[in-house]
Amino acid sequence: MAERVIVVGAGVVGLTCAVRLLEAGHRVDVVARDLPRETTSAVAAGLWYPCRALPQDRVTAWAATTYAVLDALADTDPDSGVRMVPGTEVFASADPRPWWVSSVPGLERTRDVPPGWLEEVDAFCKQFIPILNEILGLLSRNKIFLDRTVDIGVISKADAIAYGLTGPNLRGSGVPTDARKDRPYWGYEQYNFDVPVGSKGDCYDRYLCRGEEMKQSISIIQQCLAKFPAGDWYAKDARKIFAPPKDKVLTSMEELINNFMIVTEGPQMPAGEIYFEGEAPKGLLGFYIVSKGGGVPYRMKIRSPSFCNLSILPKLCVGNLVSDVVSILGSLDFVMGECDR
Repeated sequence: MAERVIVVGAGVVGLTCAVRLLEAGHRVDVVARDLPRETTSAVAAGLWYPCRALPQDRVTAWAATTYAVLDALADTDPDSGVRMVPGTEVFASADPRPWWVSSVPGLERTRDVPPGWLEEVDAFCKQFIPILNEILGLLSRNKIFLDRTVDIGVISKADAIAYGLTGPNLRGSGVPTDARKDRPYWGYEQYNFDVPVGSKGDCYDRYLCRGEEMKQSISIIQQCLAKFPAGDWYAKDARKIFAPPKDKVLTSMEELINNFMIVTEGPQMPAGEIYFEGEAPKGLLGFYIVSKGGGVPYRMKIRSPSFCNLSILPKLCVGNLVSDVVSILGSLDFVMGECDR
């Protein structure tokens, strides 16, 4: 039975979900700020419904409103046919049910995991590894792939450090560093995982590092599932940070006012400054925040990995063919929107 599906955002997650759902026979409406080049292939394949390109503020407002309505329906009316699901479930299933897929950052719900979610994540991890091994097996000994990546775009240890590279681009050059191991945060010290390190620093080494890091990520997720704690999922007395439960908001004036203050003014933070960085898929993602107190920062600087990683591109291109630039760019794995910012 075909259902209407709304996909917010036309990024990689949005496009993948849209194509997956269309293949399952659903009608898909996509709301996005703009249409990336990836859309062209989807249109050519006959799998794309017309998209509505809207200004970012309208997209965000529309998405937030629609999300809130559907979220309320999913919570209060089991017979509404609305179910909130993660994008991973769309990748792994073709079950013809009404979906709501959000790929707009900031719309995640602050609440405990829904029933059955842990089992769904475990199932996704188990089916992901065989698919990944198949992909790596097709590429790792492929003559054409080797010719296009081995000894192409070589980054020495010294250059990787001098240009401020992080993540797989740094480790692919033989620098054994990982913030999760060197400066553990968020409980990473509880989990066993390896840090893949390259030897030559070419495109092929960076590819191998990323392939192995996906396997290590699945291992970490499975360890998290095994140690997933029961009980309260947030500090109930942290009234200045967490909004009260919905049932209390609807029955208590004090809780309603508390919820209103958090939503309109944000969580009340002390004055001061802090810098935190963590390992993201593309490298170290850092935030330097200056606070004067209140719900919003006075100043904030984001240290994004793609901008730093891409800075070495002019040096890598010297002496290589124009066609090699494609392999070099792919191996650096940058996000252009992050660099533009």
